[in-house]
Amino acid sequence: MDYRLYAILTVLECEKINFEQVKETSKETIRKSVDGLLTFIEFDCNDIAEFLQPIEVIKIVNYDELVLLLETIEWFEEIDLGYEKRN
Repeated sequence: MDYRLYAILTVLECEKINFEQVKETSKETIRKSVDGLLTFIEFDCNDIAEFLQPIEVIKIVNYDELVLLLETIEWFEEIDLGYEKRN
């Protein structure tokens, strides 16, 4: 069964990534945590052993776990646009 997984890692580890093996295009286009220290890469689960060996991964998560992570204050920052929301 093919499905995608996500590796959480520090931005510094991006230097070791071959971006031809993951779904992101470059270290310049990755999403970063609010503090800019963490990121994640998306990959097919059958490719896991090939490219992750030289990378220090903090955690590997599935899609549902990633969505929950991205909703935390470490990854999501509300921006005050200076006006009130309408109901």
